Amino acid sequence: MTTLLILLSSSIFAILVPNACATEITAQQKAITFLTEAVDLDVNTYVASLNKENISTLGGHPQKEVNFNLNSNEGGLRVMCTFVDNKLRQIYLSDYSGKLVNESTTTNSLNMADDFLERLQSYTTNSFYGELKSMLNNVSY
Repeated sequence: MTTLLILLSSSIFAILVPNACATEITAQQKAITFLTEAVDLDVNTYVASLNKENISTLGGHPQKEVNFNLNSNEGGLRVMCTFVDNKLRQIYLSDYSGKLVNESTTTNSLNMADDFLERLQSYTTNSFYGELKSMLNNVSY
């Protein structure tokens, strides 16, 4: 009787609880998240078009590379990103055209660098970027 109740409870639980299979985030989505959170690019104004995506290994670790364009009425750029073990290893922005649309209204280069390092530290949770940020206090502009 106890076995039957456990089996019945398990069956009901399996029916009522939806499958928890989360869809894996693509390398392009991760790159766009980085551009939004760390670079402060207003990615909602752009249309992304994938050029190439590659999955390989680097020293036995999974590596994902993505190359895509972001285009808007204001301009565009090409983004190349590499993730190793699902962590950003490299990002390269090139082929700028027109005006890049960012969220920030800061125009002072020193303040822009300070803000970027703060967002980068928050995104990566790496205190090294906080140390770099504190070094900006010694820069005279």
